[in-house]
Amino acid sequence: MRTAAGVLLALCLWMLQPVVALAADGEALRIGPQPLGSALQSLAAQAGIQILFPAEAVAGLETPGLEGRYTPEQALRRLLAGTGLGFRATAAGSYAVGPGLESAAAAPGAAPGAQRLITVTATRTEREVIDVPASVSVVTAEEIARQHAAKPEDLLRSLPGVDLTYMSGSAAAGIPVLRGLGQSFAGTTTQSLLNGMPVEPLAITRRYLWYAVSPESIDRIEVVRGPGSVLYGPSAMGGVINVITKRGAGEPFARISAGAGSHAARGLSLSAGGTAGDFDLFLAASAHESDGFVQLTGTPPPWRDWFDYDYRDLDGRDSRERKVSARLTWWPGEATDLALGVHHFENEGAVLGGHPNYRIEQEGTLLDAALNHHFAGGQLLKAKLAYSDVSAPRRTYDYYEYLGTLEEFYHDREDEESFSAELQLDFHPLEGNTLTLGGVWWDGRWSSSEYGPDGELWGEMSHRSRTYGLFAQDEHRFDRLTLTLGGRYDIYEHYDYEAYGTAKPDADDAVFTPRAGLSYRLRDGLALYASAGTAYIPAPNSLKYRSGGMWADNPDLEPETAVSYETGLKFESLAGFLDGSAALYHTTFKDKIARGEVETGTGTKSQFQNLGETRVLGFELELNTRLGRYWQPFFNYTYTDSEITENPSDPALEGNRTANTPRHKFNIGLAYDNPELLTAQVIGRYVGERYFEDSNAGYSRADSHFLADVKLSRSFRVGAGPEWVASLAVDNVFDGTGYGFWYERLDGRSWWLELAARF
Repeated sequence: MRTAAGVLLALCLWMLQPVVALAADGEALRIGPQPLGSALQSLAAQAGIQILFPAEAVAGLETPGLEGRYTPEQALRRLLAGTGLGFRATAAGSYAVGPGLESAAAAPGAAPGAQRLITVTATRTEREVIDVPASVSVVTAEEIARQHAAKPEDLLRSLPGVDLTYMSGSAAAGIPVLRGLGQSFAGTTTQSLLNGMPVEPLAITRRYLWYAVSPESIDRIEVVRGPGSVLYGPSAMGGVINVITKRGAGEPFARISAGAGSHAARGLSLSAGGTAGDFDLFLAASAHESDGFVQLTGTPPPWRDWFDYDYRDLDGRDSRERKVSARLTWWPGEATDLALGVHHFENEGAVLGGHPNYRIEQEGTLLDAALNHHFAGGQLLKAKLAYSDVSAPRRTYDYYEYLGTLEEFYHDREDEESFSAELQLDFHPLEGNTLTLGGVWWDGRWSSSEYGPDGELWGEMSHRSRTYGLFAQDEHRFDRLTLTLGGRYDIYEHYDYEAYGTAKPDADDAVFTPRAGLSYRLRDGLALYASAGTAYIPAPNSLKYRSGGMWADNPDLEPETAVSYETGLKFESLAGFLDGSAALYHTTFKDKIARGEVETGTGTKSQFQNLGETRVLGFELELNTRLGRYWQPFFNYTYTDSEITENPSDPALEGNRTANTPRHKFNIGLAYDNPELLTAQVIGRYVGERYFEDSNAGYSRADSHFLADVKLSRSFRVGAGPEWVASLAVDNVFDGTGYGFWYERLDGRSWWLELAARF
């Protein structure tokens, strides 16, 4: 322990020594004579930046192009010369192009914040966040690098309106939940996307995306809070999380990193990428192992009266994971790009520590493809495909919690596959108008098999689901006012459902989800917005038709729906020293599916019914500031009053708080970003009291907790060699106590030390 502490102290002192940074000479760029719109797209890809520009502003404009080494600002000035257009740099280095903008570079050390970037998720078109009538957060590549997150979903922990449920140790991914809607019998209330596409079967509720991606492969994450079914279909009741992966544009590079940490954790990651001719390529691979921490030394007192059996870890919940990612982008023409991506993962670990027959294995492959073509008149065509093939080939369970033996009780296997296709066209029938039309097709299958300890098949279940959807969105800009209207019609089919040798009937749902929003710029950097929208979760066959003598079928079960209203304010200073947002929202979660009872000819039976209704009233506040050149304090607060308003099957639940929804939550932090000295970040997270059951019983209550993390990194060079980065991450630095789900305790103080080289 003394040796480890000495090493860590020495590393921290060494990180604080000043270093001389090498000045950048700009990127090597080659952009031929072409329409201005496609030239800006080419610049964004080659320089690895984001450029926002209204299609109507560049329509009909040409540029002679450029070739040589340029910074992004120099290249933009060359391309925009003589067009009457200018650009404005946002605080994180993205650029907005348009008339009346001054060609100003970003302020050094600008503060992070949600309003500083471009979003494609909120409206399916590139827009500055400040002009979007929704609550949006963007986690940038810079912030991802600064956080040194162990898991990709950990990058969401500091955002307003986001809760994460953790369970089963380090082998399991956290489940993100937006705006207090919690989970549902019918499925998740938060839609997770990979490069704008769903990659998980609609027929199931298990979420594999967070197992497949690694922080090293993520370019940014966009989080849109509020109902999103109008653009993204089912499961977008609380909002949408879009993980956008790296494309590898720019000068070729290679990076290798190795790290070690608490609980005998060790890891290795490799990545490489760059531009070669008309191709951009990014590759990444990582491996991580951990002995895991001991979560439970015994059944915690709050649950002991409810859970009669001893439930404890004999040692840490070990885990092993492997991930491989690749993304290839081809530019066959100046106005066209085609991207192909693949993510493969394998992981396995203990569900309960020290139990050899209480484990899970998972593996899968996710594929996505996207074609973008810009027409001369400003129209944009997008075509996307996504495919996933994932499974839990073996999950074993023991008798320990029932009979006190570690022998295998049974094991099962789960397989899932999905395919989705999407076509979208953006065009401008009127000045200041963008009309988006699109269609989607999803198909998913799920199967599960259960086996006894001797391998004897106990039973099988399988079903499939398919969705056809059409959506339209019209966005019109009237000087300072932007009005958005949209709607989507989905047909959701359930078919080929078989449970333990019995075939069940097919079923289908049809749902229309409208949305309206407006945003008004009071002045540059200050905007008001308001929106209203709906979302839904379909009622699957597995709930309509049940197996076993204690259940009664309910073919009339309806989809769960949500109606939400929101108003807010977004602001950002021109100097970049302050930006933020405030939002007030009200959501009614209707037709919530709950377990009820029904009288039949053979007595009283259980049945899934549309019995529940939940009302959510919430407030979100986010502030990001810059003090001087390097210091960046930030703060956000979320208030969520989520109440069960109707439940005829159990009236005693009415008036209770919904499960896993803390009423108060805030994040406070300070980042220091000085490339000549040190990059550091301190984040404190407060999560208020919450319940893990709708009953709000004492055994399901988790007390409030405050946890703090510290991240340090320093870049340096040795002679003419590669750029090195040494980093130290200490999570839960004060060794606080918190719960991720039920009795599952979060880890105490832990550390991770890493050294990386970039060539």
